[in-house]
Amino acid sequence: MAAPMLFLKLLALVISFIVCVAVGVRNINRDFRPAFRSHLELFLAGVPVGFIGMLILIPDWPEASGFGVLTGLLIGLGLSYSIPRQWRYWNVPRLPKNRRNDHSSP
Repeated sequence: MAAPMLFLKLLALVISFIVCVAVGVRNINRDFRPAFRSHLELFLAGVPVGFIGMLILIPDWPEASGFGVLTGLLIGLGLSYSIPRQWRYWNVPRLPKNRRNDHSSP
């Protein structure tokens, strides 16, 4: 009886992960503007991933729902504040190593 329930949880996790990726790509294409809307969308897309993921890890504990909510909130906050910064950091144009960016030379 536990196998169909695990299958449904994994299916829900995959669907929520696909939605999370789609929201991330949409916000990347908009350059994370407007900022509040972008943070809110990423947060709301990350909450189900954390919640379902925690329910898969500890399904039989009585506190699983509480841990799921806490994990969902933390994952949502982490995604909403780290993805824009990491994306901008990864896409900063880099100078070649043989060129230096100092203006002290004549």
